[in-house]
Amino acid sequence: MPDFYQFKPEARFGHYLMMIGALGEGDCTARGRQYSQYENSVGTGQVHLWFAPPAGGFPRPRRTQLSTNLNTNLSMGAGK
Repeated sequence: MPDFYQFKPEARFGHYLMMIGALGEGDCTARGRQYSQYENSVGTGQVHLWFAPPAGGFPRPRRTQLSTNLNTNLSMGAGK
């Protein structure tokens, strides 16, 4: 994650991390497809993505092991 922080992601990728966690985390093989034009949102720029279910469906979400240290969770990508 530290490599990505240089781009100043909105909410530290929180929205993406929740979504990809629900889609199976690292086991998810769905490819994202952009289906909207670029939107300037307070300078961050956003697009809408669609993740079609891969053959065999989405993997089951795993139970996340959280640290008791919030800073560790944020720097490690929400407990990964």
